[in-house]
Amino acid sequence: MLIPVLPFRPKLLVLSGLTLLLLTGASAQQEAKPKKSVAQRVNQAIDLGMEFLIRAQDLDGSWRFHSGEYVSGQTALCLYTLLKCGLPKDHPTVTRALLYLGDNDDRRTYTLGCYLMALGEHNPVKHLDLIDELAAQLVEAQAQGFSYPGGHEDMSLSQYAALGLRSAVKAGVEVDPRVWRRLLEFTLKHQEDVHRGPAGFSYRIGGTITGSMTTAGMACLILAREQLEACGQYRPKDARKVDKALKQASDWIGEYSDFDHNPTPSVETNYQLKHRRHYWLYGLERAGSLMETEVFGEVHWYDELVRSVLDQQGKGGAWGSPFGEKQPNTCFTLLALRRATAASTGKRTRQGDLYHTKDKDAAVRLRAAGDMPLSIWIEGYGPKVIETYEWPEDKGLGPRVARVEYLAGDRVIATVQGNVQRPAGGLKLATQQRFREPGQYLIRARVWLVHPGESLADKVPVESPPMEVSIDEVLTPWMREYATDGGRNLLREAPKEVLSSSDLNGGWGKQKAVDGRMGTGWLSKGDDPEPWIRIVLEKPLRASELALCPATQALWETRTIGSATRISVSINKRRAIEYEVNPDPKRKSILDLGKQHRIRQLEIRVLESIGKGAYKDSAGFAEIELRLNK
Repeated sequence: MLIPVLPFRPKLLVLSGLTLLLLTGASAQQEAKPKKSVAQRVNQAIDLGMEFLIRAQDLDGSWRFHSGEYVSGQTALCLYTLLKCGLPKDHPTVTRALLYLGDNDDRRTYTLGCYLMALGEHNPVKHLDLIDELAAQLVEAQAQGFSYPGGHEDMSLSQYAALGLRSAVKAGVEVDPRVWRRLLEFTLKHQEDVHRGPAGFSYRIGGTITGSMTTAGMACLILAREQLEACGQYRPKDARKVDKALKQASDWIGEYSDFDHNPTPSVETNYQLKHRRHYWLYGLERAGSLMETEVFGEVHWYDELVRSVLDQQGKGGAWGSPFGEKQPNTCFTLLALRRATAASTGKRTRQGDLYHTKDKDAAVRLRAAGDMPLSIWIEGYGPKVIETYEWPEDKGLGPRVARVEYLAGDRVIATVQGNVQRPAGGLKLATQQRFREPGQYLIRARVWLVHPGESLADKVPVESPPMEVSIDEVLTPWMREYATDGGRNLLREAPKEVLSSSDLNGGWGKQKAVDGRMGTGWLSKGDDPEPWIRIVLEKPLRASELALCPATQALWETRTIGSATRISVSINKRRAIEYEVNPDPKRKSILDLGKQHRIRQLEIRVLESIGKGAYKDSAGFAEIELRLNK
C-alpha cells in the first residue's frame, strides 16, 4: 500500500510512496522525516530550475535554444513551464516573454501548441481572441496529424497540437470535432501491430518504437477521446480501439520503462534516439496523469522519476545532456516533477528567496528574504564579538548597537538606528529595499558597537561577510523596449549581404548579427587583429539611429567573451566615426547617427574590447539594428 508524502508547505504537489519503499521495516515515526525531506527536495529542485530559466532569459525576453530555427518555440515552452511551476503572472519574466511572443510571428506547430498552453495558463479570458486565432492556425495546418510547415506529419508535433487545442477548448474556443476524429485515426496508425501484449508508438508510421512517442500516442488518444465524448461523437467502436491501444501502450511502459534513457528496446545502440530522456520523462508524467494512474505494470512511475532526476540537477539549477539542451531539458524535467498535466485544486507557490550568512562564526550573521522588496536583518553575532563587546551586566543579551549600515557592494543602501542604552538582544534591526535593476548583489552589514566600559560616544565597526542575493522581480523600461525592439529594426527583414573579417565558428557566424535574435550573434576569431562586419543592402534604408546588442554566451556568464568598448562606424564608405560602447552585457548601446542617412552600406570595426574566459579575445555583437526616429 502506498502512503502519500505530505507536502512541506501548503498548495504544493503531493508525492507518492517513494520514501516508504526506501524505508521498509522502519517505524511510522522514523518514516516521517525522510518523507518530508523528499518533498522538500522536489520543491527545492523546482525552485532552482525556475531560477535557472529566469536567469537564462535573453535581453529581448526570449530563450535562445534553437531560436535561429524556431523563433519562439523555446520561449513559449519556458513561459508555460514557469507559470505551471508557480511564477506569479505579473512577474517581469512573464511580461517580457509575452511581449516577445506577441512581437514575433512563429506559426510552427510546436510553437503554437506551447504558446496556447502558456496563454491558457496565464489568463485565458484576457487572451481569448489571440487563443482563438492561434487555434485556427493549428486547425488549418492539420492534414490528419500535424507537421512542421511543409513537412511530414509526426507523433511528436501532433501531441503538442493536441495539448494546445485542448487549452484553447478550455478557454472557450470551439474546435471542430473532425479535428479530433482525424487525430484519433492518425494516432492509431502509429502503434505497432501487435495482436496481444505490449505495443508502443513510433514517430512516423512503421518507425522505431520509443518511450517518448508511446506517451505521445497515449496523450493524443486520451485528448481526442475526451473531446469527442464532450460533443457526443465518441462511438462504441472508437472505445474498443482506444481502450485496447491504451492498455497495450500501458503494458509497454510497464515492460520497457527506463529512467536513464528514452527507452528504445529495438535499437540498442542508437544514442540519438535514446538521449531524449527528459522529453520522455515529461511524456511519462503526461501519460500517468491523463490515465489517472500511479503505476504502469509494477513501475511506480513518479517515484522512479523523482529518484532518477533529483541528484542529476546541475549546481545552476539546470538539467542538461551530452548535447547541451539545458533549456528544454530543464523545462521537461520541471513539468514532470510538478506533475503539470494532472488536475489540481490549488496552485503551487514558488518559495520566496531565502539567504543567510553561511559562516556560523562570522562577526555578524545576516539573513534576507524576498525580492521586491528584499528584507534584510541581523540574525546574530559571532562568539568573538559577544566575548569582546557584550557588557558584563548584559550577559546573554548581546552587544549594544549604535546603528547598522547595510551595503550593496560598497554603497550604503540603508541605515538603521540602534540604542546604546540597552543590549540589542534579539533585535533584528531590519530594513526593506527595492532595487532599480535586476541582478546579483553582494549585501553586507556594518554594525557600530559600543565597547564595554567606554564612552557611549565611542563606537567600533564590525562587519558581516558579503552575502549574495538575486533580484529578478524588477521590470525596467528597457526590458519592455527590448522585448518589442524587433519591430523597429529596419535590418531584420531587409535583403542584404553580410561580410566580416572573420567568424569564430558556425555558431557565431556573421549572418546571426542581423537575424533579429538576441540569443544568437557574430563573433570574430580570437586572433583577428581588427574585427569588422559589413552590411551591404540591396535597397537603401533611411535610418537615424544604430543600436548594438553585446554578444553573450549567457546573461549569467558575463564577459565570457569579448565585449566591444570602442568602435568605428562607416556609412556608405565615408569617413569612419568613432564611438564609445557600453560593455554591459545587459544593455544595448544606442548611437545617434546625427541625422537621417540613406544607408546602402554599414561597416563597424571593433577597435577595443574587454573580456575574460575562453572567448575573451573574440568580439562582436548579438544584434545590429538600424532605426528611424521621426
